[in-house]
Amino acid sequence: MRYRYAQSASDETSDILDLSRDHPRRKQQFICFSCKRGVVPVLGLRREKHFRHRYEGEAPCTRETYLHALAKKQIIDGFRAAAQSQRPYPLTLSVKRHCTRWRNELGIVCEQPMGCRNIDLTRYFDGAQEEATVDGFVADVLLTSSSNKKLLIEVAVTHRCEPAKLSSGLPIVEVFVSNEDQCARFAMGIDARADNVETYNFKRQAPVEVACQPNCSTELSAFFVYKSGRSHILTETPAKIADQRRRQSTIYSHVLQPQNIVEHFVAFGGYRSEAQRAFREGVPVKCCFLCRYAGLDTWEKPVFCKIRKTEVGVNEAANCSAYRPERR
Repeated sequence: MRYRYAQSASDETSDILDLSRDHPRRKQQFICFSCKRGVVPVLGLRREKHFRHRYEGEAPCTRETYLHALAKKQIIDGFRAAAQSQRPYPLTLSVKRHCTRWRNELGIVCEQPMGCRNIDLTRYFDGAQEEATVDGFVADVLLTSSSNKKLLIEVAVTHRCEPAKLSSGLPIVEVFVSNEDQCARFAMGIDARADNVETYNFKRQAPVEVACQPNCSTELSAFFVYKSGRSHILTETPAKIADQRRRQSTIYSHVLQPQNIVEHFVAFGGYRSEAQRAFREGVPVKCCFLCRYAGLDTWEKPVFCKIRKTEVGVNEAANCSAYRPERR
């Protein structure tokens, strides 16, 4: 078996890439993470650098055990080194990002692309143990604190964490490793956004509030009624929707739910519902949808006028002497 990492006699993790033929450390004693037997650095010019077992006929050594032990060592050493040097050892979690720029004026919170929150584990925990027992379970790595906080970090190579442990309520980070590069990253922290990391029994993360982008391209739709009684649905950026609300000619507005696609919304009675809502609230809207003489299901224009015997637009009522709104 060819491995990139080995354990030194002083219990440090040694990377073969850090050694060279003239490096004094190459003569140190190194131990295999898997079988705990001696390995030697191979630093030739023709073959890729690696650690190999001193005696190839030794007890079987498995890559699964090697990766499992290496990942645990990188996590513990990385956490302890960060705590000692007073730098963060982050657990990076995915978190929703919300723009609240228009919450007060338009009553909407825009969801932005997913962001992240870095939790510095050295702020909450002061101890790291391997194969420690907690509440009847054995954790691959257990982080503990003087305030009795606990975090289990489970390493999976071929076997997942047992279901009973996952459902115990204990906060668990499960990392899946299939190569040495993944193990190496744990020396600097754990990124739960990665495909090979899962979290269990964590509190729901509150969204991160972000500032509105200067050239925000988010589109909203809003139903407007004007002094003339006319109405329409405007689809624009939040800034332009807000600007339309502030105009003196606007007497009423209602921001539609973001998931409503306007064409679908209008086709299935959304416009009529918005007009009825405004009318029920006492807004002097003049919309043919509300008229007692309105017929529906026309081909081109949305209303068939029983008085004119023709199809008309929704705002014809603004100048129609026969307009008679009905509460529906």
